[in-house]
Amino acid sequence: MKRDLEYYNDRHKANCVEIFYKMKSVDRHHNAVAYLLGLPEIFPHAEELFDFGEDCVKAEGLFAVWQNDSTKKATRLIFSIWGYCGDIEIGGDTPRKYSAAELFNCKYSVYFYEAMRLLYPQYAD
Repeated sequence: MKRDLEYYNDRHKANCVEIFYKMKSVDRHHNAVAYLLGLPEIFPHAEELFDFGEDCVKAEGLFAVWQNDSTKKATRLIFSIWGYCGDIEIGGDTPRKYSAAELFNCKYSVYFYEAMRLLYPQYAD
């Protein structure tokens, strides 16, 4: 039996709906990225991380001044889901920072798991 997605709070759920409607496609990659962009700390900056018109991530968003440790991890997961790691050596952003052990070690780990459920529904539940 499939269970419902877990949301950080009601605002996260409402943010996700808004982001889903902005996405160009409805597929597992877009859904997982939209779910993470809907996190309350990230949502106000979603357009700094994702170009909805061009349908791609914006690498420079990782180094924005508003980013904290947890939001950087969420951003790195978004990049990983999208298949973009670009020149991750820029700004001290090393491949190690994209490891599961590094990414999932924060307050959003439960929601990162939920994003993985959206990305790989065939393995969820």
